[in-house]
Amino acid sequence: MTADQIREPLHFWSERKLHPENQSMISPSRIRKILFSLFLAFAVASYANGQTPWVEKILPAGSAHVFPTRLFPPDNSWSLNISQPLVDPNLAFYVASLPSSPVGGMQLGDSGSGLNRTVTIESTGLFRIVFEAADNWGIAQWYDLVNDPSARTNLTGPGYGVTQEISTAQPGLFQQVFYGTKPNDPLLYTRAANSYFPNSPRTFTILENSPSRVVVQAISSPVAGSVGVLSNVTGEVTYYIYPNGKIYVHSIIRVVDPQTATEWRCAILGLSDPTSGDPYTSPDSAGWIRSTTTQNPYEWAGVMESYIFAYWRASTTPAPYTNFTKASVLLVPKRGNPNQGTQGRHNWRGWKRWYYGVSLNLGAGQRLTQDYLIQFGTQGSSVLPNINSSAVAGPIAQAYFANPTPPPVPTRAGLLRADGMADNLIVHQKSRFEFSCGLPSRRTIKFTRPRDER
Repeated sequence: MTADQIREPLHFWSERKLHPENQSMISPSRIRKILFSLFLAFAVASYANGQTPWVEKILPAGSAHVFPTRLFPPDNSWSLNISQPLVDPNLAFYVASLPSSPVGGMQLGDSGSGLNRTVTIESTGLFRIVFEAADNWGIAQWYDLVNDPSARTNLTGPGYGVTQEISTAQPGLFQQVFYGTKPNDPLLYTRAANSYFPNSPRTFTILENSPSRVVVQAISSPVAGSVGVLSNVTGEVTYYIYPNGKIYVHSIIRVVDPQTATEWRCAILGLSDPTSGDPYTSPDSAGWIRSTTTQNPYEWAGVMESYIFAYWRASTTPAPYTNFTKASVLLVPKRGNPNQGTQGRHNWRGWKRWYYGVSLNLGAGQRLTQDYLIQFGTQGSSVLPNINSSAVAGPIAQAYFANPTPPPVPTRAGLLRADGMADNLIVHQKSRFEFSCGLPSRRTIKFTRPRDER
């Protein structure tokens, strides 16, 4: 504001309003308005005089006008350069993972205690898996909720072995077994842990729980039926589970003393299959069809295949098991995994194994770390893929090869969900506090009390 602009109200007052001829025309309300105008004029002038020199500069005639270069301090969010769009590189994953309807969105249920404790993890309307203490904390149950909404068919159990007894059954979607050890043939996940060695140390920890991701960790030692526990070996497996059927598996084997195994089947898909016989002599022709990068069905290859998958083929499966399931599953090892080995098939009656295996030789105190991706599939889903060929499995595997790190979950406000609604989500590790809200008003605000650590 210029000096002339400030003086104008004073001029107006002195020469017009205070003239003797006009004094009778001034009402009290008008006097208040005039005084307020004077006060406002002086206040604005004082503020302007206190500003930095960029506020206004009088330039010589003919000069180009220079606009202020910065209205706010450099560290103010309004000073952020937005000439290029700011896009989170994980935005596509966030949108895919956030629940956009009653289908999708992670839920966790924790029930029982001791050896009767189970932890159920479900992506609503898509899949359900159950970890059981009685199985040494393996994935003892897997259900395809798209085509089996009542969860009647456990696709990874009961997993009867050679004895066909429940006390030594071996359900386990991500199983491990050791051959040539003492005791021999122990499994990381088996009912024998409950039946014969209930006091063998085992822990299960819920590391993270949100609608976008659940992270859990199982720690235990392999058990060989009723014979004994391979206590020199400890398996620590962490699962990052997402609503879209992806499970990122981080597996660590630790030993105290030197340990060898003639064969370590380091990653086994255990699949319930009532058409399976023992022994097997040819590629799968019914039930679960085990396949690889180059063979569908798989017969034999002298080199490691970069991924393995299995699907139920109804067209060649006789009744009454033609429509036993419509599910499929893919297992992808991380490139560069140490001691990865090659793929192999193994059958029991009513049970099929599909795995990677290799010999093992660890020194005292050593550890061995491997990473995998498990992708659930089924028919008739807009979220889960139908993994019945390399044309479907290949792109999923390639994406994992390019970035095997478990994607983060959104932790800041303002992400748009697939249905156009906004979600705010805060996730804390090990303890849990959730805040979710959205528009329109049919959405609710939810607070979840942290669950006590066991």
